[in-house]
Amino acid sequence: MGLGVDEPLAMLRGGATYFYGQDGLGSTTALFTTSGAIAASYSYVAFPVTQPAVRVTAA
Repeated sequence: MGLGVDEPLAMLRGGATYFYGQDGLGSTTALFTTSGAIAASYSYVAFPVTQPAVRVTAA
């Protein structure tokens, strides 16, 4: 990890804004709506496999 200047902060999709939540290693672990609700969450296993969480909602 460096200075964090190249880390994503937000995503605009379909007119909605989502903010990235990260763990201590900088891995994206969740997407939050502007109201703070969890739109999607992610868990990780051995690199490079990701496993989307069961709770994923569409905007």
